[in-house]
Amino acid sequence: MSLTVKLKPSVLALAAALAITSFGLLTPATSAAKVRYAGHVRFHHTSCCGIQSAVFKVFGRSDVHYRVCQIRPNGSRKCRNLATGESGQPSRTTFLNQDVGTFKVIWKVEGRVRDTDDYFVAVEGV
Repeated sequence: MSLTVKLKPSVLALAAALAITSFGLLTPATSAAKVRYAGHVRFHHTSCCGIQSAVFKVFGRSDVHYRVCQIRPNGSRKCRNLATGESGQPSRTTFLNQDVGTFKVIWKVEGRVRDTDDYFVAVEGV
């Protein structure tokens, strides 16, 4: 005596899709969501110097490792390797300097530039 099981086509397709995703051949649709990146610089002034906070947010992914670099007016760079937290939460680092001129901050993920921000620092009263 043998048993034969016949499945409806929709049930068979669902079972095949589950088997494929559980073996890693396909990824769930939620991981295919578009990832967005946003970076900006905030300023804090003290009596001796200016402090610039480089703020970076990633939407659609958590724990993103990135590199942020500040390029100073003389062309020198100061870079840091950091990671974000949860999706949409700000990740911050600060740069302390006493220089004047145009600065640029660059955020890179996996070697690709994801955002930039330029700003100008001048002597007060000039």
